[in-house]
Amino acid sequence: MVTLKVAMNKPLSLMPVALLLFSGVTSAQKQKAPPTPDLAKAQARAEMHNKRVLVLLNPADEDLAAALKRNRSLSRKLRYEFETVSFRGADALKKWRWQSDASGAVVLAADGKELGRFTHEQLVGDKALPLLEPLFCKPVDAKEKLAAAMVEAKKTGRNIFIRFDAPW
Repeated sequence: MVTLKVAMNKPLSLMPVALLLFSGVTSAQKQKAPPTPDLAKAQARAEMHNKRVLVLLNPADEDLAAALKRNRSLSRKLRYEFETVSFRGADALKKWRWQSDASGAVVLAADGKELGRFTHEQLVGDKALPLLEPLFCKPVDAKEKLAAAMVEAKKTGRNIFIRFDAPW
């Protein structure tokens, strides 16, 4: 015990012990796996914010999300009109019954109903926006929404919180 106390009082003697401890800890840590997409959460957000769900299907070596983000005008529309979820690998392609080996996308309503399927070639470039625009949600009438909220608030005795930044 006395020798350990003497060794700990010297600042340089802690360096080798610390290196031994931390080198073992870092090599024993698991590699962080990429987060798994949560389709149920995306559908709940889509229903709340009057959006659709865009499911991106990627084989292991492709990234359709990166390709869509490069097109600035398209990426802005996608951010405001869709909740995006990305699936990777052959298992995801089988789950969504995707026939080709290339990447693509499936557009879903908030309730999970499939509205359209698109290949990678259809979504990259200027032809993507005209294909996706018919699938955008119809705008919500703010006066009707406020009137319904006021009726509900009066029944329950709660207050109304109005967001002015809603995209719809």
